[in-house]
This record gives sequence, C-alpha cells and structure tokens, in this order.
Amino acid sequence: QVNAAQKKEGPGGIFRDLQPGVTPLMLAARGGRREMVRALLLAGADLAARDATGKGAPEHAEEAGHAEEARWLRQFAAGENRVELLG
Repeated sequence: QVNAAQKKEGPGGIFRDLQPGVTPLMLAARGGRREMVRALLLAGADLAARDATGKGAPEHAEEAGHAEEARWLRQFAAGENRVELLG
C-alpha cells in the first residue's frame, strides 16, 4: 500500500537518490524535521559527516527544498545557535 508521502515523492520517496554513507542526521535534515535534527545533535550526531558524494546534512536539507533548515544547520556548525538547541 502506498501512503501519501510516497505518492508525493514517487517510488522510493525521499530515499530514492541517497548515496552510501547517508546518516540519520542527513535524512532528518532532508525531511525538514527540525525536532529530529535537534534530538540527533543532542545525542551526538556528527554534523561534519559526509556521504559518498561529499554532501553533509545542510546540503541534503537544501537539496530537498529545506533552505531554512540548511541555514540553521550551517549556523549551528558555526556555533551561532547552540543555545537555541538546548532551549
């Protein structure tokens, strides 16, 4: 049975174009799931990780149309919104 997200994204959904090395953080960013991204970062997810094509979580977010999430991740990596993460 095909759900609404699968219909929208087509066969394979958001996972169809993923390269080896994609992390849960990259998937959460790609899905625009800010709360999941925050939880993963709090749990120690590696924001510097790259997939087989050299893309990290911010690039995955941007590629999937989540520019605000990509901006937030880049700011977090630069240490600009660490307090927001904990708040």
